[in-house]
Amino acid sequence: MKISLSIFIFLLISAFQISAQTTATLKGTLYNQFEEPVVDANIILTGTSRGTVTDQNGKFSITVPANEKITIKYSSAQYWSKKSTYTLFANETKEVRVTLNSRTFSEHIVTFNDPGTGAIGYFKPIPPSEITGIGENIEQTLKFGNFGVSQNNELSAGYNVRGGNFNENLIYVNDIQVYRPFLARSGQQEGLSFINPYMVSDILFSAGGFDAKYGDKLSSVLDITYSEATTPDEV
Repeated sequence: MKISLSIFIFLLISAFQISAQTTATLKGTLYNQFEEPVVDANIILTGTSRGTVTDQNGKFSITVPANEKITIKYSSAQYWSKKSTYTLFANETKEVRVTLNSRTFSEHIVTFNDPGTGAIGYFKPIPPSEITGIGENIEQTLKFGNFGVSQNNELSAGYNVRGGNFNENLIYVNDIQVYRPFLARSGQQEGLSFINPYMVSDILFSAGGFDAKYGDKLSSVLDITYSEATTPDEV
């Protein structure tokens, strides 16, 4: 009985020794393409259920069979998976450095140069000097530009843009919207404009693509800015 127990203990110790001699250790660190550690990535010994995950520094350690060709799969939800093949000797510890590429671009740079003619660049400035010589009527000035503006009644300062109704045009003076009901009706203005051309400092006009701050009209925006008054001491 004592002999049998001794043989069993001997065989058990031998099995542990053989097992220890036929394994190796693979250690390493996972980085992305920006040299940042990849956290919680999966490290799997393919063909087995053996695996581990990277820590907060992207480091890992896994025990693998020695003296045979093994394949390790590195994977993470945000990165393309990668496989590497190794052959390690018994009791060997191998250090590796692995780079995973991101599935999406983490950085996208867009450069925008403001043309200086409005918040989104669709406004075309009209020099106030262009008003003179055509009846000093700002609305009539628009139809001479390449804006798609037309006037059906020469006795009115109302205008149409791209075939729309004259009520579909927005008019702002010093950032205040002037509603059409407050203006003279079509055919009742005798060609007069409610805008005083001698007070105008800036004129911006857009026949489409204007900012949401200008309201919900469909056709156009005419944005007028009057000059600020000065006192004799400021002149």
